Amino acid sequence: MPPCPGQPFQKACFMAHFNPGNRSNRSLRATGHLPQRASAGRSQIQIAQGQGDLDNPYLGAIDLEATVDGIEAGVVICDRQRAITVMNRAARRLLLPEANTPITLDAVAFYRPGIRVPLPPDDLPLWLALAGEAVHDLELAIVHPQGDRYVVLAGGQPLTGPGGEVQGAIMTLYDITQRYKAESMLRSSNLGLKTEAHQRLEDLQAVNEKLRQESAQRQQAELALQRHRDYLQTIFDTEPACVKVMNSAGQIQFVNLAGLALLGVSEASQLLGQPMQPLVAPEWQEAYWAFHQRICAGEKSSLEYEIINRRGDRHWVESHATPLVDEITEQPLHLSVTRDITQRKRAEQALRESEHLFSTIANASPALVWMAGTDGLCVYFNDPWLTFRGRQLPEELGNGWVEGVHPDDLARCLDTYTTAFAARQPFSMEYRLRRYDGQYRWIVDSGMPRYATNGNFVGYIGTCLDVSDRKQEEATRRLFFDLPFIGMAITSPTTKRWVQINDCLCDILGYSQAELQQMTWAELTHSDDLAADVAQFSQVLRGEADGYTLDKRFIRKDGATIYTTIDVKCLRQDDGAIEFFVATVQDITDRRRAEQHLRDSEERFRATFEQAAVGIAHMAPDGTWLWVNQTLCTLVGYSHDELLGLTFQAITHPDDLATDLDYVHEMLAGQRQHYTMEKRYLRKDQSIVWVQITVSLVRDEQQQPKYFISVIQDITAAKQADETLRHYAQRLQGLHTMDRAILAQFQPPGVARSALKLLCQLLDCRQGIVTLFDREAQQGEIIADAADDALFPAGTRLPLADFVFAQSAGRCRMRRVKSIAQLKYPPLIFQCFLATDLRSAMTVPLLVNGNVIGEVTLADHRRDHFRADDEEVIQEVTDHLAIALQSARLFEQVTADRQRLKDLSSQLLETQETERRVLAHELHDEIGQALTAVKLSLRRLERLVEPALAKSVLDDCVAITDGALQQVRNLSLDLRPSMLDDLGLVPALRWYVSRHAERTGLVERFTCDADLSELSVQIKTACFRIVQESLTNIARHAQAQTVTIALVVAAQCLHLTIQDDGVGFDIDALRYAKSHGTSLGLLGMEERSLLIGGHLSFTSAPGQGTGVNLWVPLSSA
Repeated sequence: MPPCPGQPFQKACFMAHFNPGNRSNRSLRATGHLPQRASAGRSQIQIAQGQGDLDNPYLGAIDLEATVDGIEAGVVICDRQRAITVMNRAARRLLLPEANTPITLDAVAFYRPGIRVPLPPDDLPLWLALAGEAVHDLELAIVHPQGDRYVVLAGGQPLTGPGGEVQGAIMTLYDITQRYKAESMLRSSNLGLKTEAHQRLEDLQAVNEKLRQESAQRQQAELALQRHRDYLQTIFDTEPACVKVMNSAGQIQFVNLAGLALLGVSEASQLLGQPMQPLVAPEWQEAYWAFHQRICAGEKSSLEYEIINRRGDRHWVESHATPLVDEITEQPLHLSVTRDITQRKRAEQALRESEHLFSTIANASPALVWMAGTDGLCVYFNDPWLTFRGRQLPEELGNGWVEGVHPDDLARCLDTYTTAFAARQPFSMEYRLRRYDGQYRWIVDSGMPRYATNGNFVGYIGTCLDVSDRKQEEATRRLFFDLPFIGMAITSPTTKRWVQINDCLCDILGYSQAELQQMTWAELTHSDDLAADVAQFSQVLRGEADGYTLDKRFIRKDGATIYTTIDVKCLRQDDGAIEFFVATVQDITDRRRAEQHLRDSEERFRATFEQAAVGIAHMAPDGTWLWVNQTLCTLVGYSHDELLGLTFQAITHPDDLATDLDYVHEMLAGQRQHYTMEKRYLRKDQSIVWVQITVSLVRDEQQQPKYFISVIQDITAAKQADETLRHYAQRLQGLHTMDRAILAQFQPPGVARSALKLLCQLLDCRQGIVTLFDREAQQGEIIADAADDALFPAGTRLPLADFVFAQSAGRCRMRRVKSIAQLKYPPLIFQCFLATDLRSAMTVPLLVNGNVIGEVTLADHRRDHFRADDEEVIQEVTDHLAIALQSARLFEQVTADRQRLKDLSSQLLETQETERRVLAHELHDEIGQALTAVKLSLRRLERLVEPALAKSVLDDCVAITDGALQQVRNLSLDLRPSMLDDLGLVPALRWYVSRHAERTGLVERFTCDADLSELSVQIKTACFRIVQESLTNIARHAQAQTVTIALVVAAQCLHLTIQDDGVGFDIDALRYAKSHGTSLGLLGMEERSLLIGGHLSFTSAPGQGTGVNLWVPLSSA
């Protein structure tokens, strides 16, 4: 009999529908939408149903409502009249708008996903199942009137009685709304990834084409750089000093020709890559290493030491080193300039020996010897001086010797010393110096300036002689007149009589001593000269002077008149009264006769003066021209009378006048006898002429300045030649500095600033700017401004129309503007100059391969400052600058493209890891669960069929299923082990190393004592993949027995090492394979290390195993 509606019937139908073999249930269970609790219950009901007993006590004990409500899927059961008999809680949530709404399907609308037309009622799975048609895995959208929407996976099964007739139907609704949303997002994401991958492929193709073009440009730039390098090499090879570049290990990377000669080799290959330290003399090894360490620490330093070159020759050298950094490899270097100072050292040794010899001689001399430095303070006294003074050397040094000078002589002594010292003149003076026994002794102190071999003033040296005894003898013999060549006499201050006369005076006057003692000097004086003699005699008597000198005439006994020069001095008593006069009388009659001959010679001198090839002049002390020759008049462009109406100050260039006047004042003060200098005269037409003048001072009989004698030689041509040489030397030095700046920084702004600095120095201009043109953006960028207060800050961008050569194409010449204000339509750049005090300008195009890439503009506040002669200099510098800027620009573009490729590579690797993670999850969740369900079904099938016939087949099926499950797990783990994300790098590596050892049979050890929980995802992934690839390579190729993997943290750096004991390989062959792209695994490892800022290296040799080393700075984590 068919079952009647009710609980037994519903239970039986329910159990039949939830058969684990149902297709809909299999899919939902594999995706996790079917709960395990329901699965277990179904297994028990299936067993009961399989026995065909609907009245089984187990079924009777089931509470259908509670069981159905416990299922996460929605369940709806109807009878043959389409009446809903069962609807569990999950179904009511999906189908009923409110909890108390009557059970019906009319409250909601059903749609197929993507179709806006509602599903026809008869196509509802429940009614189709009631009609006898089973429905499986039908996706439907449910829409409530309130707007709630769900996506369900619906299925329907007819409920049949024992006779096979349809008694009702059951519909299951599995809520897959969240999965549907996730799948939609995944499809959108996959579509976006495909589109992005396609776009990136096109971008990479475009980048490759651009890189090919830029590579050609770079080759041209490299050729230009090579020419610059050859130029610099020539400069270095002509440098007389040894120039070398060394790395931080002290190995020589570059050396010039002078360095090869100094170090005793003929070819650079004998030194390159070799350490410098073995060439250092053993006694200097420690000092040289300390010097090298200072340079490596970033300090500039210098050192004098000895080397033993390859030929065995010893040389003293002086090294000056500056730290550098290789901008490409970022390797620290330093530039060292080493000069051979062997000759200087020998000279210093000779000097020390000379000083020792001097000290020995000075101490053996009876004279008192002293030496003073440039500050006037005494720095040396010999042993006789110290013995004379009875004091120690430290007591006398400096101004200590002054304590022994007699107080009455001290002021005069110091005045003589300081005056001579200031004038750098020799001196001699007498003063009293206290001896060790307290007695003052008269000494004669003579000093003279000391000069070094290079002409520099280094102080004074002097000797002192004790003349006390001689002084005493002179005082005793003062009254004796035994000199045969000069007349001497002692006269009375009161009677004017001759008191004592020597023989010479008797011979001059023709009288005997007895006759003269009866006469006065006034009686023998010529009447015309007597008044002057008496007047000066009276001044001495009044105490206004201590003596006088006078030329006068005497009347001889024979009546002849003789010309004499008398020098009269008085000797005073202790009270100041004059005791007597001492007069010396010199017969100058012959000299008077010689004066006539002198006048004759003056005529001859005048002729020579006027016809001399150089300018000759006499000048008054105030600078007025007294006498000039025609050569001087022609030199300065004035007539004779015009020049005599001027002073030398009026025609001297203002910049030279102060120095000239200083020399004049020193001569007038008696500090120098003559001077020679180079100066400029302003000609009458205001042009400048360079001259060399030699000036001496003529004084009168009273030693008063009378006039200057100047010899003036035209040296304009020589000066112009010197200026030309200086100008060319400055140009060469500037170009050398500019090339060094190009090699040092290779950045457009730095190169441009170096060029502007050079141009402003060479052309003496105030303002300069360098502009690069961007044709695509139609803008010009100002990359350098030479002014202190920059008119255009670096990076200023202006439209191309605002520049001079923006619209020029092909070859174009520089433009020189004498006056910016006179331009009718000046470019904006010139208008900005007008806003300041800049008045003239010159603009030069920057040409590369005939294309204008920019321009250089120079400006100055002086009108018409730039000349045609400047064009050659400017063109030479701008040609260098254009090539350098183009090369720097190409270098920046290549660097940027490399960075973009690096970013794309990073994104591709990240996308790859994401895809691997998704695939691993899909394999684990979808295929893995499906295979598990198959295995469970096979086990259930074992209990339903005859074991003898099917057991072996079922066992094979189960084994195949187990193998497939294991392969799925392996694929999932190889694609992306979940513990790398969940537990971290160290547990993931421990698991992977252990798993790999089990699979390969290798002895693999992994060690790590550091805490790496804070590592970034990128570093963890890169380390894991490098270990994975390394172990794969070892298993395939190494033939190793043991493998050691270690993770160490040291000095803020993560160090990963993988070492095996396999057959090893040739490193050169590895480099060749990488360069030709045939070792993709190793290239992938290096790429991953670079993306995390690390460094990957390999160490291996045939038969010695292989080591993989990865260093990653933890700061990047």
